[in-house]
Amino acid sequence: MAVDQEITELTELTDITSDDLFVIENDPDGTTETRKAKASNVGKRFVRTQIDGMLLSWNSANSLSVGVGACYAENGDLIDITTALTASSLSLSVSTWYHIYVYLSSGVAAMEVVTTAPAAWKSGAYSKTSATTRRYIGSVKTDSSGNIIKFRHYPKDNFIAYMKFAANGAPHRCLTAGTATTATAIALSGVIPSTSTLAYIRITNLADNIFRSSDDNGVGSSQNTITLTAGNTSSQNAFFPHATDASQQIFYKYDALPSTGGGYVDVLGYFFSR
Repeated sequence: MAVDQEITELTELTDITSDDLFVIENDPDGTTETRKAKASNVGKRFVRTQIDGMLLSWNSANSLSVGVGACYAENGDLIDITTALTASSLSLSVSTWYHIYVYLSSGVAAMEVVTTAPAAWKSGAYSKTSATTRRYIGSVKTDSSGNIIKFRHYPKDNFIAYMKFAANGAPHRCLTAGTATTATAIALSGVIPSTSTLAYIRITNLADNIFRSSDDNGVGSSQNTITLTAGNTSSQNAFFPHATDASQQIFYKYDALPSTGGGYVDVLGYFFSR
């Protein structure tokens, strides 16, 4: 198609600058300036990924809500929630991830809570796997009784904070009395979903040696995310966002085998994409 194809040929324009889309054409007399679509972009579909509001809320052990807001689905649907959506009396399996999606049902916003995992589609946005009409909102984990673990969703950076911890630390405690002296993986996937690679954790060192951690198995004396000095008779603690690998793992090691104590890792929350 010619460069002077009218801009109406372009649809769903977003996430790109004016310079990416248009060329400026001046009339011969210099009195009129017209923006025309670049030939390389004519007929292309630019997908909107925006999401605003739509915070997840924990109502009870078997009830969730999605707050007011708006977003685009991968198929281009604009989903506008003007009154909070609620799923209640949920009967959920134990120790299972559930994922929340919004979609249009006969033109009206609706939500679903399912085990089907999200899939990335563009710019950090996620859809339900094999269902482009469903926009991913977030994930929740159930405990050993099938209850939704209590949480709070903060809009800043899409942060989920866990609000209640079992006496034995499960499932938030991901390392108990670890003493490995070679880089060893700690799985965080039980408490952070596949849409997160940044966990907010607490590391406690009760050992009489140095604890080191990293987001990959290169952890060592010269490559660490965090280093905790020997705890000896008192614990050493660190609270911070810790990057993970793509499988929601971090790695740790001790410089030498501790003669007493060990290391502990607890997940207090996580940042995620949606």
